[in-house]
Amino acid sequence: MRELGPGAVVGELALLTSSTRSASVRARRDCELLEVERDLLESVVWSDQDALSALVATLAQQLADSRPPDMKVMHPNVVAVVAATAGAPAHSVADTLLDLLGRSLRVTALRTPADGQLDRVERDHDRVLLVADGSDEGWTEVCRRQADVLILVARAGEPPALEPAGIRSAAPDVVIVGTSPSEEWLALWSAFDPWQVTVTAESELTDGLARPGARLVGRSLGLVLSGGGARALSHVGVLLELEEAGIHIDRVAGASFGAIIAAAYASGQSAREVEALVYGEMVRGKPFSDYTVPRVALVRGKRTDDVMERTFGSLQVERLPRQFRCVSVDLLSRDLVVFRSGSLRDAVRASSRLPGLFPPIATESQLLVDGGVLDNTPIDVLSERREGPLVVVNVTMGARPGTSVPHAPRKKPIRIPMLGETLLRTMMIGGSVDASNQPPGVHVITPGSMGVGLLEFHQLDTMIESGRLAARDLLDRVGDELRATSRA
Repeated sequence: MRELGPGAVVGELALLTSSTRSASVRARRDCELLEVERDLLESVVWSDQDALSALVATLAQQLADSRPPDMKVMHPNVVAVVAATAGAPAHSVADTLLDLLGRSLRVTALRTPADGQLDRVERDHDRVLLVADGSDEGWTEVCRRQADVLILVARAGEPPALEPAGIRSAAPDVVIVGTSPSEEWLALWSAFDPWQVTVTAESELTDGLARPGARLVGRSLGLVLSGGGARALSHVGVLLELEEAGIHIDRVAGASFGAIIAAAYASGQSAREVEALVYGEMVRGKPFSDYTVPRVALVRGKRTDDVMERTFGSLQVERLPRQFRCVSVDLLSRDLVVFRSGSLRDAVRASSRLPGLFPPIATESQLLVDGGVLDNTPIDVLSERREGPLVVVNVTMGARPGTSVPHAPRKKPIRIPMLGETLLRTMMIGGSVDASNQPPGVHVITPGSMGVGLLEFHQLDTMIESGRLAARDLLDRVGDELRATSRA
């Protein structure tokens, strides 16, 4: 899959080879297309040497671009700021974003319709804000249709003036201006499947919009925490080291046990508070020990459910202080499920439900198990919009991906692990990340396993130190870059 921008050419190989096209194209926003028929192309190419050279160069570039396995993601250039309630200060929000984005990018705003103007200003600027205050329905629709990113602005307490079904853009950002909106009113915005919800006072827009602004600029630092049982306790050490170095994390994602730590941090807890939580609930509390007759699973899961309830309660994913994502797997559709809104408790439960050890979570249409089954290190969920660099903490079974373990003579036979550890090891076989095959801005660290078993949660201090060591190595390499990003 590739993402194409202005000036891109599609389908030229089919014309040259007189064959059917090999790919389909779907527009993310309104586009203007020029159709070139085969006869016209051939007459131009064979009569104009410059045109032939340009075509060959284009084909060569496409061949080069097709080699990397990862999708090329473009920056969201056009941002629509649209009033979603009566009295919503869309212009004030847009003015604040203009100031924040303008500190590092060429940015401008369009507030009235003008034929062809968007194409021109988009060529001359890094970001273009389309601003609609709701007074012109036609212009509002144009803004929504042309946006790479849609920001809905709401006045706290006012009913939505838009219908969720009428929002063409997937996952709009929602900016709520006002103080102390009720839970019932906030719940109305869940129907829009928001990317993130930001609540800010009108007198504090600059501070309140700092995080969304950093994401739009591409200078928001993200942290991805893999699954890995007790070895994922190293994530706590990484958090401690980054905080002590003055690194500010704005976005977090995780799978399996990594989702639990990521969720706690996203909810606003400090690294020290996360450490205390893990020690109290996961080490002393021993939530994985409520064994049962293994008809559907080895463990009932009631104790872990109680931990989720005490820790996350009624928190909603889209309203957390830090952006949060986690993944689960639906056994019925065999698809990866990404949680970006809704109950934080339910999302983390679904992401950390190791099949065989815990029973699956049944909903009306899904049967959810641990996200690590398909994506133990969910990098993609934080890179959809190119909102900034990522630090990826990749917990492995021991040997680094692509290396072999020497078979030295042993004095003792290999220890056969308990069933729970065997399940974890099996799930993690295909879940390692190749640090050498990542795009720029993605920094992968792999804490040492320190000989800790995957269910040895009492080894918290050992794994924290392992995480600290890996984070120190990262800071030695790219610490200045991370500090500059997190201060932006």
